[in-house]
Amino acid sequence: MVYIKEISMDDCSQLLEFELANKGFFENYIPARDSSYYSVEGIARSIELMYSLRNQDEYYLYLVRNESDDLVGRINIFNINRDHLSAEIGYRIGESHTGKGYAERSVELIEHHAATQLGIKILTAQTIASNMASARVLVKRHFTLTETVKNLLPFNGQLHDAHIFQKEI
Repeated sequence: MVYIKEISMDDCSQLLEFELANKGFFENYIPARDSSYYSVEGIARSIELMYSLRNQDEYYLYLVRNESDDLVGRINIFNINRDHLSAEIGYRIGESHTGKGYAERSVELIEHHAATQLGIKILTAQTIASNMASARVLVKRHFTLTETVKNLLPFNGQLHDAHIFQKEI
């Protein structure tokens, strides 16, 4: 069993532990965060910013937890366009929890939440072209690869190709 829950200030310490444990793994696929993020205060500031953006209907962040209530990942909804009823999703699963179906299940849960709670009809997601595992998750969830954009994502001092996926929900 996997479930998602909107982040709260009560999650600061556990999220910090999760982020520190997976820092090197995540930096294989996404740009490194500023070092100030990696403290309880940094995580709290990040959550406060998320609350502000959520109140403006711009960004929603959820933690992914397993049946033992372990924090196994995070998933977010952002770039919300109310005129088109569309949004983008992003997700990451901790290294020790990959390959267990958590990413696919959390994407399924966020699809349902976006449709039923936020009124979203179209979801997009982008992956760095080298992240085949993330692309497989999206394909399993019936997202369609709509475009490959050359040199879109700045990462480790270089620009990388991005795969753009889309799904009507």
